[in-house]
Amino acid sequence: MSEKVFPEDGQPEKITVEPGNALGGESEPKAEKKPLLKPGEIFDPEIEIKKVLKFSGEEREKKFAEYKEKFRCQKEGLAEMEEALRDFIGDNPDASMEEILSKANIFFGDYGLTVEQRLRSFSAISKYIEKRADINSALRRFMKDGKEPPIDHKLFFETLFGFKPEGELDVIVGSVSIFLRCHNKSDYVRGVKVAGLLSEGVDAGTVIEMSLGSQAIKLNKTLVSGLDHAVTLENTEWEEERIRARGLSAEESASLAETESRNNFLHEEQHSVYSLLKEGEPSPSDKIADVLSAESEEERFAAARLYFKEFLPVIFSADKDEILARMSEELSEGEFKEEMEDLRTQFRSGGFYDLRATYGENVLKRVLERLEPEARAVVIKAKNEIFGENYNKKIDAGFDAVYALVKAGYGLKRSRAMLGSVPFSKWQREVAHLVGGAD
Repeated sequence: MSEKVFPEDGQPEKITVEPGNALGGESEPKAEKKPLLKPGEIFDPEIEIKKVLKFSGEEREKKFAEYKEKFRCQKEGLAEMEEALRDFIGDNPDASMEEILSKANIFFGDYGLTVEQRLRSFSAISKYIEKRADINSALRRFMKDGKEPPIDHKLFFETLFGFKPEGELDVIVGSVSIFLRCHNKSDYVRGVKVAGLLSEGVDAGTVIEMSLGSQAIKLNKTLVSGLDHAVTLENTEWEEERIRARGLSAEESASLAETESRNNFLHEEQHSVYSLLKEGEPSPSDKIADVLSAESEEERFAAARLYFKEFLPVIFSADKDEILARMSEELSEGEFKEEMEDLRTQFRSGGFYDLRATYGENVLKRVLERLEPEARAVVIKAKNEIFGENYNKKIDAGFDAVYALVKAGYGLKRSRAMLGSVPFSKWQREVAHLVGGAD
C-alpha cells in the first residue's frame, strides 16, 4: 500500500500503547457493522484520496473521515478474506484454483476491491497452486502405497540433503511446506549445513550458528528442485532436553513438547507463506561509487547515508517476516506479550535477530575494503546513524502497531492479515489511521 493513500500534510494519530497493557482483557472484538460500501461500488484508495484533497477546511475533514472509514472497511475485508482462504486451504490443501477463487469472489464485491487488488489475489492463489503442485510432485516418488507411514521418511531426508539420517524422523505435510521432525540433533545440524551451502548469498556458518539457537528453521534450499523455502527442520532432541531441564512431570513435559512442536509448525509454515507471497523487493542500487568518489568528508558522509539507507527495506522485511511468524502461533495473552517483548530485544544490537550484525556488517565491509583507512571513520559514522537509533525507533513503532491492532479487538490472525501486505516501515502510519479513526 502506498503512503499516498493518506495526505502527506495530515499527520496520523499518534499511537500511545504501553507494551504491558497492550492486550488488556477488557478489549472485545467490535460488533459487525453494516457494510459501508454499496453493492458494486469500487473503492480505490489512491484515487479516492485525491478526491478528498480537492476539498478544504471542514468539508475536507468530513470527506477524510468518510475516506478513513471506507479504507478501514476494505482493509478489514481483505484481512477477513485472507483468513477465510487460509482456513479453507488448511482444510482442503489440494483444492482447485476454481474452488479457491469461488471463495475469494464472495469478498470482491462486498469490499469494493479494485481490478488491481483482485489480480493480486489471483496471483497469490496461483502461486499457492503452483507450490502445492511442486510439493505433491516432490513427495510422489516417496509414497508407500497402503503402508504406514505413507512417506518413506529416511529416503526423503537422504534425497533432500545427500546423507542418510542417523535418527528417527517424522514428516508433516502442510499447505505450502514440509515439516521434518528430527529426533537426532546431528541430523538437524548437518541438514541445516547442507541447506546453507546450497543457498546463494548466505553464509553457511551464520546459518548454522542461527540454527544452534533455534528449535526449528525454514530452509531456503535443498537438493530437491521445487522445494525452495518449503522445507523446515525441527530439532526435537534439543527441545526435549530443554523441557526436561525445567523439572516438569512426564505428563506436563509431553503436553508442553506437543504444544511447542505445534507452534513451531505454525511459525515455520508462516515463514513459507511469506516467502511464497512477498512481492519482489527492489534491489539496493549500488551507491558505492558515490561513496568512493566523494571529494569531501561531508559529501562522503551524505553518500554513505544513502548507501546504507537503501539496505533497510531488506532488514525490515526480515523483521516483518519474524513478527508475523510469531503472530501465527497459538499463544495466551501473557505468552504473546512475552514473545513480542523477547523479539523486540532480539532485534536490538547483539540480539539473536540483529541482522545489522550480520547482513549490515557485510554491507559495511563492501565499502571499507575499498577505502583508504583515513576515509573510513565517516562511513562508519553514517552506518551507525542509519542502523542505530533510527532503526530502533522504527522497530519500536512496528511493535506498538501490532499491540494497537490486537488491543482494538482484531486478534492475532486478523492483525497478521492486516499487516501482511504493508511494508514494515509503514505499519505505524497505517495502524494509526485504522485504529485512531475507530469509534
